[in-house]
Amino acid sequence: TVYPKPTAGFSATPLLTDMLNPNINVTNAAMDITACMYDMGDGTLIDTSLNPAYTYRNPGNFIITQYVTNSYGCTDTAWVQLRIDPYHTLYIPNAFTPNNDGKNDAFGAKGIMVDNFKMYIFNRWGELLFAGENIDEYWDGIDKSGKMSPIDVYVYKVYYTLPDGSEQKQIGTVALVD
Repeated sequence: TVYPKPTAGFSATPLLTDMLNPNINVTNAAMDITACMYDMGDGTLIDTSLNPAYTYRNPGNFIITQYVTNSYGCTDTAWVQLRIDPYHTLYIPNAFTPNNDGKNDAFGAKGIMVDNFKMYIFNRWGELLFAGENIDEYWDGIDKSGKMSPIDVYVYKVYYTLPDGSEQKQIGTVALVD
């Protein structure tokens, strides 16, 4: 006796997202089934819901596989690939006022998921005024000789790595204002 085969099928959205919003919604489109299970691609198996919502805990490329069975014990599978990117952000202001009023007195970066951070500040002649080896170090406008730098525009170079190991570089300017 030849029994009919079930038809596996589903969609997952979004297929590309990041760790800021790692939530994936699965919509079942399988036909003629009595049981359904999903392998979320990260070691998690879900067999209690036809349309699961799932939150990934780590970035990466994942293959969600759907396993379906019908009343005759026949099976079918379907799969969808998705990517969860690491989330990172780096904010670097464009001006600061080192006048000791407690507001905006130092120049530095703020970031999330930023590793191996290094920042260098140069004057218009290319002289190095400041070198910071981590994201918690800020330039207060004092040059290497201990003098306050004049009101001017300075060049910064920032180097850092993302959690996936990719190296990043950012070059920009910052105004020292009164």
